[in-house]
Amino acid sequence: MIAEELKVMCAIDKHPNVLALIGGVTANIRKGQLLIVTEYIDGGELRELLIKCKSTFINELFEEEETLNNGYMVQNSVMKKKYKSERIPPDTDEQLLDPNNLNSLSTSDLCSFALQIANGMEFLASVPCVHRDLACRNILVTKTKVVRVADFGLAKKHLNKTYYRLKVTKDVQIPVRWMAPESLENYMYTQKSDVWSFGICLYEIFSLGNLPYANILDNHVVDHIMQGHRNPQPKYCHGAIYKLMKLCWQHSPTERPSFSECVQYLKCHINTNSAEVLSRVNRMLHMESEKQEKFKDWILKSGPENLVPPRT
Repeated sequence: MIAEELKVMCAIDKHPNVLALIGGVTANIRKGQLLIVTEYIDGGELRELLIKCKSTFINELFEEEETLNNGYMVQNSVMKKKYKSERIPPDTDEQLLDPNNLNSLSTSDLCSFALQIANGMEFLASVPCVHRDLACRNILVTKTKVVRVADFGLAKKHLNKTYYRLKVTKDVQIPVRWMAPESLENYMYTQKSDVWSFGICLYEIFSLGNLPYANILDNHVVDHIMQGHRNPQPKYCHGAIYKLMKLCWQHSPTERPSFSECVQYLKCHINTNSAEVLSRVNRMLHMESEKQEKFKDWILKSGPENLVPPRT
């Protein structure tokens, strides 16, 4: 499995939202020993961070009653989630995207994570590469809240086909709670099955690390999905974000959005509700891109006798 992961990572260029490969240690490969060397990500797994910050989470959503007219002169009211920024003048500084604090998260941070994961997956789709195990446990986050898509153990680079099938063996565990219907039925994987998994990631993010289909036993999850059931709207999720989740969970792969469409959807949503948050994310990723270029130059110039990372 490690050899397959190394092959995939060698085919992937540097990107601010994808874990960077430094190299592989093949000295003892004849003895079956192979090591992968990657950049060190100092914040750990995203899922663990989400769970850790539940008690300190800053919810920037509030519920407001809206009156609906059904066309028959009968008015109904519903509760809708809205961002507090919709009530805050644009020149006030109450948007909480603090890149230097991993002890607490806000709704703005969750939107940033969602956009960055989509951004990384859009890049992988252009390789083209199918990840197959996209989940928050496989997303790493830096202490400045930049995320990296990681764990390419199940990933596959493809050239001529738009899909491939998994050869199921005893040593491969498949993550059914994150899998699309076509993957559950016949082990077919495409970028659109990755999009389904991205929708599950969104559920994890906006529920602060909850298990997908938490009330369903493991051996019933497949039937639950195939019967058309989906995860409910998370507590800290705006209606527009949940709409994107449901688009990602369309039964037919052709009806799901592409990662490019997910990126544009999220950018539009964030920009509409808090343009400053989107601006900060863009600045943050620009800085990370510059670091990645220095990192790439260092890898190309350094030999195995001089593996000291550059200062960034």
